[in-house]
Amino acid sequence: MSKRAWFACALPLLLGACGESEGEVRDQWVVSLSTDASVPQFGDRLVIEILEADGSPACGGCRRLLGIPNEWPASFGVVPPEPAGRDLIVRARLYRTESAGNDGLPTSSRVIDAAGILKAPQGNTPVHLQLSMTCFGVPVLIDEGLSCDPGSGDYAALPVLGEAPSGVPLPGSWSGAGALPCQAPIPEDMLCVPGGTFLMGAPTTSLISDDLDAEPLVALSPYALDKDEMTVGEYLDVAAEFNLSLPTLHFANPTSPRYYCTYDPNDPASRELPVNCLDRDQARAVCEAQGKRLPTEAEFEFAAGNRTRETLYPWGDDQDVCHYGVLARNPLDLTDGTYAPYSECRETETGRLAPGPVRGDTTLDQTDIGLRNLGGNLSEWVEDLYADYTESCWQSLALSDPLCTENSNGWFARRGGAWTGPQITARAAERNAQLNDKGSIGIGVRCALSR
Repeated sequence: MSKRAWFACALPLLLGACGESEGEVRDQWVVSLSTDASVPQFGDRLVIEILEADGSPACGGCRRLLGIPNEWPASFGVVPPEPAGRDLIVRARLYRTESAGNDGLPTSSRVIDAAGILKAPQGNTPVHLQLSMTCFGVPVLIDEGLSCDPGSGDYAALPVLGEAPSGVPLPGSWSGAGALPCQAPIPEDMLCVPGGTFLMGAPTTSLISDDLDAEPLVALSPYALDKDEMTVGEYLDVAAEFNLSLPTLHFANPTSPRYYCTYDPNDPASRELPVNCLDRDQARAVCEAQGKRLPTEAEFEFAAGNRTRETLYPWGDDQDVCHYGVLARNPLDLTDGTYAPYSECRETETGRLAPGPVRGDTTLDQTDIGLRNLGGNLSEWVEDLYADYTESCWQSLALSDPLCTENSNGWFARRGGAWTGPQITARAAERNAQLNDKGSIGIGVRCALSR
């Protein structure tokens, strides 16, 4: 039996109405599903429901949760539940497992939702339902008899389903699915991040965000990012050429947080360390002096999650954070109320690790294209002001090259984990906020270029 055939039989078996007895032809719908969405990026789970006109289940087993099929269009047969002869509704939703609640159904509105009317079948009656990215985030309104039109993205009356048209879309054929290559030369110390579309944020536990139903659909133009966090030496060279202010000096007293500022004019080796203790204006100025800019929150997350793969961490989905990233390495004496005692990654099989940031080439914190330390070492200033996902900056269902320039809290955004922070901050979708724009031992800078 082929995988497609297994999927076709799975639903009606569970509905108690699979196929036909030998020599018997039963009236049934053969429902085919198509989608132009990239799977599993925008959905790795399907829920199929057969409903009455009022939205209630048409039978006891008329809702089934399924993984995505291996082949599209997918199809399944449905024998009408008794009493036969009445119109029913089939509804399908494509969504990501991480958006599911305890009952397996989506808790977020960021799903692809479609429904249509099933007229009483005569023999094997083919019908077709399209799950279109144009309808992403537009819920079916059964009580109002409305579903999203896959062509326009607007609400329309529930369609009476018929045979599939010729040339039904295949996964990944949506116009926003492709990678947009960089169109201009990339400086030697930078890497191109091809443009694309992703779901920003994640409906999972977050350190600072309470709104876990956000996930705007974000389209980004191509851009370039510095391969590494800027070093002390690189900053000093640019500062000398453009007369920029210097970072906060390393302070020799180990009981002071400034002991972990990396700029130390008395130690030539400090030039190789990533520069920290820069305020936001200094970070912006050093990028602008080179004809660059700070990345946006969306650009940072897209790069850190390996673009459309949307991995949990820059290195992938392996949750052994201490193995890959420089995080949770605080010494216990950094507990003056400014820095929490996150130190669980300091103890290793080979001994205790030193606190503080490390050289960029000494960790396994690396993305598919080679960007380093997006998960740890130093958190980094970004161009956005910090606004919760409930605020106007992020409330649109779909955003293009977003940049948040106003908020209600006065906070500033930074992205990525740091040696001073907990392991959760290594996640690509995790957000960080700075209460002010002052420098910190846990914040550095990486520049971007639009391309």
